[in-house]
Amino acid sequence: MASSPSADSVAARRLPPPTALATFSSSALHTLAASCVVRSKKLANWGGTTHVTPERLFEPRSVEQCLALVELARREHKELRAVGRAHSPSDLMWSKEWLVRMQRMEGVVQIDAAKPSVTVLAGTYVSAIHDILAAATPPLAMSNVGSISEQTLGGLIATATHGTGYNFPVVSAAILSLRVIVALPPAQGGTQVLFCSREVHPDLFNATLCGLGCTGLIVEAELAVEPAFNLRQVGEEMTVDFLFGPSTGYPAVLAAPETPRFSPRAKGATPGAEASLAPQRQSIGALLARGERLPPAKSAYLPAVRTTSPAHVYPLPADVLSEEAREDDEDDEVTREAQRRLERIVQSSQHAKIMYWPQARMCTVFRADRTFEPPMPVGLGSKIYGRVVGHDLTQLLLFVSRYHRALPPRIARLVFWLTHPSSKNASSLESSAGGKASSVPPPPPAGEHSRGVGRTTEEGVASGPSSSSSSSLPEAAPSPSASSSSDGKKALVARTTELSTPSSSSSVTQAGEHGARVFALRAAAKRGAVSRPAAPAHRVSLDAFLTPPPDNGRKYGVLSRALPPIGTGATYHSINTSHKVFNMDCLFPQHTSEWAIPLVHAASALRALREWLEAEEADANGERIHFPVEIRFADADGIWLSHAQGRKTCFIGVIQFR
Repeated sequence: MASSPSADSVAARRLPPPTALATFSSSALHTLAASCVVRSKKLANWGGTTHVTPERLFEPRSVEQCLALVELARREHKELRAVGRAHSPSDLMWSKEWLVRMQRMEGVVQIDAAKPSVTVLAGTYVSAIHDILAAATPPLAMSNVGSISEQTLGGLIATATHGTGYNFPVVSAAILSLRVIVALPPAQGGTQVLFCSREVHPDLFNATLCGLGCTGLIVEAELAVEPAFNLRQVGEEMTVDFLFGPSTGYPAVLAAPETPRFSPRAKGATPGAEASLAPQRQSIGALLARGERLPPAKSAYLPAVRTTSPAHVYPLPADVLSEEAREDDEDDEVTREAQRRLERIVQSSQHAKIMYWPQARMCTVFRADRTFEPPMPVGLGSKIYGRVVGHDLTQLLLFVSRYHRALPPRIARLVFWLTHPSSKNASSLESSAGGKASSVPPPPPAGEHSRGVGRTTEEGVASGPSSSSSSSLPEAAPSPSASSSSDGKKALVARTTELSTPSSSSSVTQAGEHGARVFALRAAAKRGAVSRPAAPAHRVSLDAFLTPPPDNGRKYGVLSRALPPIGTGATYHSINTSHKVFNMDCLFPQHTSEWAIPLVHAASALRALREWLEAEEADANGERIHFPVEIRFADADGIWLSHAQGRKTCFIGVIQFR
């Protein structure tokens, strides 16, 4: 983006016209619209998967121009849609009639350090908001961010973009107030800008937080933020069987047999043939692989939330939270055990997510917590390896894989081994513990990696290892040290590492900025404005965390059933500014599909997904996916159209190279 607009410029942009637009003639509105029209051309979303050539394309620079466009569209019965960065994988934002690009409606209106909050114009990129908050006094930051920041705040709000975190809702839940242009009839004042919040026009406010652009044109938003913070992220590799349990044919539903070999009404039909056509319990994954229709969902799966007030955005009152049964006859004990394990892992840190590589039968669990530690330096070798292997070579291999259906699984495994060279160690460790191991080739020797659990500092925060993970590929893991032991028992022993120190080339300015962030966070914690960052849950590894504590797990809010440990020695540490940990590089244009599943049924869905993908891979003409499956989590909210309305939710994203 260009340099941030000045305060005077932003103030002028947000001013409405001095008189109501209902009194403007159509010719006057056309004059205003002409001042922001641009040459219409064929547009594409970021992934290049959807396209449109609108009848007219506008780029308004002020609220007055936005008002004129909405009023004119109302009078001439034109469909008008707003678009930001066009990062959506769907064509939701497109219109063949009038399209409004909001990227010029940018700039900060106000920063309120007391709340704290920031108010910006809706076309401001989230990436620009990070810079605005970092430059504030004291420095501030968004509490949670999605996988990308190259989107406008208005687009983020309209789609209820989510990050990840067991106790963190979709990002729209952090919105405190909005200014929305609504096309009201002349009798109600005509097209105008309405201020809305939890207290003022709460219906409009709630509906707009995930309104998909249907409630009006968002021109300004106030976002709750917090003192700036760093995140320590730990990644641990494990086989998918250790995380979700071995395949057992469950979850399963009652469904008709696949294909009857006879007609029960035919002459000479075998006695009892009618009974053989009765519904039988069949694996959901197998039904998906055969392309058969699943039976209707049980009523127990449907949302049961009915909020009494649109002001109940977040957090929700306890009496309106959806109570969902955890025991399901479609699951077996292995599936229930996997669900308990998954919930416990997700609750082990503030921000947890999982990258699942179906072709390699491996998963990487990433957990991030707030910390007072400074960012870890990234070595030049890691940067070069990440760019050459994690981006350029990976893109070439994925491009080649499109020309033969046998290539995508093999290339996906190769990419995993190149970017996760410790996968063999994790696989062999789990195999020695009795799990089903993946067959993987020896990892290529590249780089160094310190593995283990950091020591505790005086601040009660775990210190980091002496090197960090880095790559341009999302969540690519660093290479293991050449001295890493191949012996399973030795690899499971955590190694104490020293606190990472900034390189000698670190500037005084960078040190000062980090000191300011730490000071702001400590000051806010002292005055009670924000909770002090707890000692990261992952000062111990996942296998230690999953060992039942003395209270048998009750303090974690999960079932008290004892959980088996996850044995893996592949652990990666990194520390960076919050949004740099939240975000990941999407790399290349891609097709994306994402599903929102109630968290209490996440393990069932993921086990069915695994069985389906394995069946597709075994089929020469089956479906193929190229990238890892991204699994994230969000807290329950009260936003009417939110994916997480009333219940904690697991998001499962599948990506294919375009």
